[in-house]
Amino acid sequence: MQIGGAPISGDAHLQSFSFDIPINRVDLFGLGSDYPYGRKIQYPITSSVNLEFLVSGFATGEIASLIAAESGYSFDIQVVDTEDKFQNTFSFENLKLDSLQYQMDVNSNMNYSLSFSHEITN
Repeated sequence: MQIGGAPISGDAHLQSFSFDIPINRVDLFGLGSDYPYGRKIQYPITSSVNLEFLVSGFATGEIASLIAAESGYSFDIQVVDTEDKFQNTFSFENLKLDSLQYQMDVNSNMNYSLSFSHEITN
C-alpha cells in the first residue's frame, strides 16, 4: 500500500469517500418568449473528490511532501459490501490536488484527508 509514493508498513483504511459533480445550467429563451425552452449545461464543470484515511505504521518519508499539487493523479476506489453481493469501482483520472490535511496522534495513527478537483470540458 502506498499513499502518494510514501510506503506504509501498517494499514490504510478509507474512512470516508465522496465526489461531487455540480451541473450549472443556463436558461435558453426563444425570440419573443418569456419562458425558457431549454436549459443548456454551462461548461467547464469543476468536480471534486474527497478522501479521508486512517493510517497506521507510517514507515518513511516526509508527511508534508507526500503529494505534490502540480501532479495529475489517477486512482480507483472499489466498493464491496460485507457479503460480496455488491461490487462497484469508481475510476478517477487526471485529478489535481486542492488541499491535504493530516494529524498524527500519540498512538502513531494518522488521519489523512485529501481533496482533489477535476475540470470537465465540453
